[in-house]
Amino acid sequence: MIITVGTLIKDSMGLINAVEIDETPSTTAMATALRAANAMLGRWATQRLLLRATTAVAFNTVVGQAAYTIALSGADITANKPLSIQSGAIKDGGMYYPLDVFTKDQFDSLTDRDTSQARPVYVSYDPGAAQQTVQTGTISLYYKPDKVYPITLDVDAYLTEFVNLTDNITLEPVYYEAVIYGLAVRLFRRYSDDKTPMPVDLAKIAHDALNNLRTLNSERIQAMTDLPGGGGVYNALTDSYQ
Repeated sequence: MIITVGTLIKDSMGLINAVEIDETPSTTAMATALRAANAMLGRWATQRLLLRATTAVAFNTVVGQAAYTIALSGADITANKPLSIQSGAIKDGGMYYPLDVFTKDQFDSLTDRDTSQARPVYVSYDPGAAQQTVQTGTISLYYKPDKVYPITLDVDAYLTEFVNLTDNITLEPVYYEAVIYGLAVRLFRRYSDDKTPMPVDLAKIAHDALNNLRTLNSERIQAMTDLPGGGGVYNALTDSYQ
């Protein structure tokens, strides 16, 4: 199923009786709902379990350069400013080596970060100020690269905002219900006075749809043991390690 941004918004408004079936909302109402939808997507992006996957950011290091800005324009790396770095890898001589992700405080505690040069082993991310004309973050490496290395980072990124009402939704279909009902909940108070309670079924479906996404995006953690004679992955069905 492929739907447009405008259709999604009209479906949400229909759930709260803001429009009749086949009624076209006013330009102002559609613009208001579009802003509310994008605000909702912005909030979702901060919740790891609502993201289907990380986004890959790839770049080559510059000899002796530890810090790299990242933004859609005017930066060392041309890409959307990420929310955070989850993991990273560096390639050297045909082999890949993991990069440990450091917090900014941990990175700042490295006393020789401005002088030591070798293959980087740590990466840190500073998102910068919340208010910027061009949203720009800074990726820092330790050590300073002693040669050119290809680096790939897995980052949490913002969900793409809706732009035009005629654009097709680029989210996977599994998100449709969560977006439609979540937006309906957000718009409800705009069309109902504060004495009118939120419909229980509307709130429940919106809540359940988000929980379904969290369940889908959660990773299974396998039970492991380092006890003598144990080892491997524990199978609860057979009460044994495999």
